[in-house]
Amino acid sequence: MFDKDLMYTFRTWIHYKYTDDITFSLSPFAYFSNYKIIQKQADEYEPPSHEIRFSLAATLKRALVEKINIFNRTAVEYRLFENNRDIMRLRTRLGLSYDFPKNVRMSIFNELFVNIANAGKAHFFDHNRTGLNLECKLFSAFRIDTGYMYIIRLPLFSATKIQENALFLNLTYESKRIRTVKKHSLQKL
Repeated sequence: MFDKDLMYTFRTWIHYKYTDDITFSLSPFAYFSNYKIIQKQADEYEPPSHEIRFSLAATLKRALVEKINIFNRTAVEYRLFENNRDIMRLRTRLGLSYDFPKNVRMSIFNELFVNIANAGKAHFFDHNRTGLNLECKLFSAFRIDTGYMYIIRLPLFSATKIQENALFLNLTYESKRIRTVKKHSLQKL
């Protein structure tokens, strides 16, 4: 499980917190290096494919009881592959989170991915992820996310769904918040 690479990525996000329960997000640039899913021995030696991605997302969060939240994150992604193929994909993640003391949060989720343009009707379903995530804020600007995902995937050039077990580790750096200041003008009477 630990000796094969699946993906490396660098992604930038800009978040706008509209209310405590609603956040809009824009990823103006993401770079992915995707390794082939190993289904036969020759797949182990395939070089990674590369992808550039742009995304728009909205997250809705609602407290059920103290420290337990339900959330939904829906995003649309434009994926541009190195072979000049592009696909538009919709993804939606529904989950529950529990806030522990000291900046630790655990969540369980299910996320469905569907291709909405340029993949063909046979590949409308892209994949489904069911996972468990542990998030820990290490310092004011650094966060680590780690967890497990069970994935059912329909590769683009296959008619057979495959199953995966994946461990993930995300390191996040958050820059300082930009706050808007409302300007008030005084008018002479």
